[in-house]
Amino acid sequence: NCIYCGECIRKCPHEARDFEDDYEDFIEDMYSKKGKVSLLVDPSIRVAFPDVWQDVLKWFYTQGIRKIYDVSFGADIATWAQLRTINTGKVNKYITSSCVATVNYAEKHDNSLIEKLSPVYSPAACMAIYAKSKLKDTSEFAYLGPCPGRKDEFNKLKIIQYNVTFKRMKEYFTRLDQIDTFEE
Repeated sequence: NCIYCGECIRKCPHEARDFEDDYEDFIEDMYSKKGKVSLLVDPSIRVAFPDVWQDVLKWFYTQGIRKIYDVSFGADIATWAQLRTINTGKVNKYITSSCVATVNYAEKHDNSLIEKLSPVYSPAACMAIYAKSKLKDTSEFAYLGPCPGRKDEFNKLKIIQYNVTFKRMKEYFTRLDQIDTFEE
């Protein structure tokens, strides 16, 4: 019944709850499949890695990432599609599908909301679809962002293989003593 909103993690007074993402599989495949994994980066990387986000992206390139895409372009695509949907006149109010917790809530707890969900994919999915169809990127895709719940969406669409959170990458960089290098 979990909708992956993260509230249980935030509220647990014992810090006994945590989440899983795909960073371990991603790191392994980034090295073993050099040049065959592309990265979709959430624009909030600038907040997650202030002052060093560009160095973080350069690090991914040096490790074998094929291409790096800014998901804010996917947000532009999603906005265009949302406006196009509204302009058909068939729908005048709907719930955005950009938040996987909202979609999960509708699917798992209130099916009456499903028909009110926007038919437009999230910005990450829009970016991946664009990269595959228009840019002809044949890579596997990893999404780097703040939300551990994205995996549900990616499993359904089967276009993004890895959901990697900023939190797990920060922990990984700390173990490598790489964060200090970024900040020098």
